[in-house]
Amino acid sequence: MKKVTLLSPLADRIRQYVLTCQNDQGLNFKIDRSVLYAFDNFCVNNGIVDMLSEDAFFKYCDSGDVLLAQKGKRYRILFRFYEYCRVFDPSLKPLRRQLFFGKYTRHVAYIYTSEEIDRLMSYKAWQNENRWITIRWRCMIGTLFATGLRISELLGLNLCDVHRDECVLYIAPSKYRKERYVPVDKSVIEAIDKYLKVRPTVDTPKLFVSRHGLGLSFGTFNQMFNRVIRELGIGVGSMTKPRVHDLRHTFAVNRVVEWNRQGVDVGRMLPVLATYL
Repeated sequence: MKKVTLLSPLADRIRQYVLTCQNDQGLNFKIDRSVLYAFDNFCVNNGIVDMLSEDAFFKYCDSGDVLLAQKGKRYRILFRFYEYCRVFDPSLKPLRRQLFFGKYTRHVAYIYTSEEIDRLMSYKAWQNENRWITIRWRCMIGTLFATGLRISELLGLNLCDVHRDECVLYIAPSKYRKERYVPVDKSVIEAIDKYLKVRPTVDTPKLFVSRHGLGLSFGTFNQMFNRVIRELGIGVGSMTKPRVHDLRHTFAVNRVVEWNRQGVDVGRMLPVLATYL
């Protein structure tokens, strides 16, 4: 996936806003940045001149096959940026705080079966391409399933975050700005070592890299994941769509089920599970 660049007349203002907010909010501002950059490109590609308008905001927020809640989230991000712009341009009139109304419905997690995990792990769509991509795929899916990491945490891993002797992964501050050390099974370390043997030699500390020698992005991996899900027919007939984040839910559910099967006091073990989640 190509890196998104700013193209509109508002580019400098967006950069300034993003830089200011990132200094204050750090990792928590990544989604806002992504939306603002996408809005910038959307306006350029669709010939929208008056970008700082309710009409432009609505057209962008309503674009694509997204849920009502996502449209509302887009608008809130753009509204905050608009208020920032009003500080520099008092002539801008106030906008409505909300354009998209509806009840928010939380996504119901899809719990993968063991058979579905096996099919994901053994997927061979890349057998005629670079072999290392297939090994990277298996390593990433296996690690997500075995540890319950967020995909952002997995993609954020650096080479130095893998502690082989201790069988531990260091997770840098992410959601809620919490850092932690996650113990992993020896098989996870072995899978990572197998991947490292074929990983391209590139100038980046990131563990998982793209074909272009950069850290693998969420967009690239998620697009790949959704394609595999469709081709394998996983989730067909289900009331909920399988997502990569649902590997995290599957990990948690499997752990609790296993503790119940073993007769373990689940309440007492929840702090242990929290180390992973």
